[in-house]
Amino acid sequence: MPNPWSRRFLVLLFLTPVLLITVFDSRLAASNNLVTKSHDPQPGARVYENKVAEAAVAQIIVLAEQYYQEGEQHFFAGRMDQARSSFDSAFTAVYEADFTLRSVPALAQFRESLVERIQKCNTASANRATNSEAAKFSGNAQQGEPPKETGESDREEPDESTLVADPDEFNLFPLTIDPNLREKVSEDLANTSYGIPIVYNERVVEYLNLFQTDRWGRFSAGLARSGKYLPMMREYFREAGIPDDVIYMAMVESLFNPRAYSRARARGIWQFISSTAKLYRLRQDAYVDERSDPVRSTQAAVKHTLNLYQQFGDWNLVMAAYNAGAGAVQRAIDRAGTRDFWELARRRYLPRETVDHIPAIMASIIIAHNPENYGFSAELSAPIEVDRIKLGRPVGLSVVARLTDLSIAELKDLNPELKGLCTPLNFPEYQLKLPAGLGDHLQTKLKSISVSAWLPKSDMKRPPAERVARGKGKRRGQKTEVAGRSANRRSGKKLKRELAFAYSDSPKKPQGKRIIHKVRKGDNLTKIAARYNTDVQSLRGWNHLPSKKIRPGDKITIYRRE
Repeated sequence: MPNPWSRRFLVLLFLTPVLLITVFDSRLAASNNLVTKSHDPQPGARVYENKVAEAAVAQIIVLAEQYYQEGEQHFFAGRMDQARSSFDSAFTAVYEADFTLRSVPALAQFRESLVERIQKCNTASANRATNSEAAKFSGNAQQGEPPKETGESDREEPDESTLVADPDEFNLFPLTIDPNLREKVSEDLANTSYGIPIVYNERVVEYLNLFQTDRWGRFSAGLARSGKYLPMMREYFREAGIPDDVIYMAMVESLFNPRAYSRARARGIWQFISSTAKLYRLRQDAYVDERSDPVRSTQAAVKHTLNLYQQFGDWNLVMAAYNAGAGAVQRAIDRAGTRDFWELARRRYLPRETVDHIPAIMASIIIAHNPENYGFSAELSAPIEVDRIKLGRPVGLSVVARLTDLSIAELKDLNPELKGLCTPLNFPEYQLKLPAGLGDHLQTKLKSISVSAWLPKSDMKRPPAERVARGKGKRRGQKTEVAGRSANRRSGKKLKRELAFAYSDSPKKPQGKRIIHKVRKGDNLTKIAARYNTDVQSLRGWNHLPSKKIRPGDKITIYRRE
């Protein structure tokens, strides 16, 4: 006789799957009912969702504001690294919000306020009087009250982007792409005329998404800053026959920042490395670096771009070669057997940075044509209008600041190529830039003071980049190369000779013809003096040369008797 408990067990074993299926079906039906109800919201559901969104935005704003306040405290205490980190955290809290939250007006307004406040901190960093020597004037130069702001930051690159991140960091992040972005880009490409072919692919869309989310603040600052230089750049580019859109290489290279300095030691708006700058006659010495001069560097960029186009004949390859070098692009073409940039990128014949460079530029061009479509302001900074003055001899910025009622920070902004607090000693052709209308005023004021008061010794201090601490990775006495020259201080005798020539008046011009001699390779002052039947001392005096050193391309003024 079978055991009754075993019979019950068999029945239970048979019925268990049936019971499980029934329970599963009932839960599935319940979930289906919930889904159906979600598509048919009850009255007040939309109001509830708005309140939830507003609450989430309020939390984001509180968190970002806390980070900003921390950054501000660090900034005014001089802790720049901590300030940069806190400001980055504030940006991240705002720009990593969901797309549904970005449409809430309160968050958009806070975002604008956050960017504005951080930019004010960055502007203040350029105006801080961290060099007390800059506020002093020599006894001969003190006439009247010193300017209100006469500071020069010890930071080599006091640009707006440094407090947030380096301007050359354009790395993609795994961000969710707005589903409406692709449709918006398609409409733009169909209705907008571009100067170069713009390709619509996923990589371009990813960069568009990156610029209007995680990189919104930096891109917005660069776009606004571009207004200072675009009219000048368009003039040079159009004269050379280069499409205007190629100018936006500068957005990816430097965010249109003349003081940008990359890890590869490239400098300026167009990010020239030292060797390439020398090919295009951009001056680099202890007192001036023309890679940071917006006009001179733009002229060099035009020549460089034309040379690349003559070699490759394709704008994608030109922009790739501008980033990686012509040699790297030509080797990639030779290896792959194709001149199609996108094929070279797909087959990984080009560096990753260069592969990202082209879609980033294309995304910048698309935004620049229709900034408001992508959440950016169409209002750009006003173009810079300046008077250019050739003074013929060095002058201290503290003197110029006092005579023109400008701050040293304002003068440095207009003359970003200057590395110290004076115009170059051995560059009589140098042109100082002042706000339009102040050129004649300064020249008149300078005539009212003695020549020896033009250059206070406090302004003769070596630029911050030249005063490198020996203790940082270098043994005592070991030379550190900065801007192609030794960072060791010059001897006292040499500095005195330079000051003597800077303060001295030029010798009287003899009766005769004025000649301009362009220095060639192998020339020196002795040879030039012999050729024109004069002496070295006169050559140095006529040209305000503090030493006998000249280089190819320099122009020497000579007065020769007939």
